[in-house]
Amino acid sequence: MEAVILAGGFGTRLRPLTNTRPKPLLPIMNHAMIDHIVLWLPEGVDRVVLAVNYMADAIRHHLDRVDLGVEVVVVEEDEPLGTGGAFKNSLGKVTSDTFIGLNGDIISSLDMTEMVAQQRRLGGIGTIALWEVDDPSRYGVVELDDDDRIRSFVEKPAPGEAPSNLINAGAYVLRTDILDLVEPGVKTSIEREVYPRVLDRGLYGHRFSGFWVDAGTPEAYLESHRQLLDRVPSTEPEDANIHSTARVRPHTLLGEDVTLGAGVEIGPYVVLGDGVRIAQDARLRDCILLPRARVGAGAALSDCILGEGAEVAAGEVLDGAVLEDGRSPQ
Repeated sequence: MEAVILAGGFGTRLRPLTNTRPKPLLPIMNHAMIDHIVLWLPEGVDRVVLAVNYMADAIRHHLDRVDLGVEVVVVEEDEPLGTGGAFKNSLGKVTSDTFIGLNGDIISSLDMTEMVAQQRRLGGIGTIALWEVDDPSRYGVVELDDDDRIRSFVEKPAPGEAPSNLINAGAYVLRTDILDLVEPGVKTSIEREVYPRVLDRGLYGHRFSGFWVDAGTPEAYLESHRQLLDRVPSTEPEDANIHSTARVRPHTLLGEDVTLGAGVEIGPYVVLGDGVRIAQDARLRDCILLPRARVGAGAALSDCILGEGAEVAAGEVLDGAVLEDGRSPQ
């Protein structure tokens, strides 16, 4: 079985971090986002097809250097084709009659094995993962019947008029013949232009609980780490240089060769990449620092993302800052 991951976006909402890297290479828990998603796939997936566009060569170079335990094939778009067009463009690398389709920036607790089993049990043209939200008026909402069959899609319903609180979670198990409705090379939205046309062929919803984050903005990128840090133990690598008076709170992840000076306090919800240096008496919470970032003595950071090699001067106080690679705050 193949999985097709849509990884061709420009990552504009995550700039300036995506000025120097494509979004699939932005780290999640100190591993490239695309690695995290590939390793999340269920057993039985023997090939992963990446539909890419922006900075495709950087993605290829990364894949040449990592072993994800499964064959990964890159299919490049000459121009953005939308979700349906990207799936269609990747179809030549899909040999099974059913495939998993994923948006490449979704971080969630979805059990794909259960979702594949549901598709096999119920049949039909496909299965869509569904997530419950508090305010469905901001989304396209799915109406289900008692057998989890999708009856309709309602785009951004008025408050109080939504048929449910369930939205498309960006993960699918689809029969390949659903793409017969997509013209090759034509930009097509599978959500708006294909799914509503196949309801009579059996399109089902798969509800799940836990967490779901579209990690396409700085705020959501931070939230995806909070959710994951809640579910894994904090780590202190053997090669970390941590002063005896430094305090590492729970829900943290330290990369290799990290240095924490005297009186440093980090956490909760802090991820430090390899080679990060935090000088004495600095304080960090709800922050992600990419490799070799530097924080000066006495600085205080909250809800910040520091790009690779970015530097924060001594005594700086930052809240919600996003610094590009190698840059200091202005």
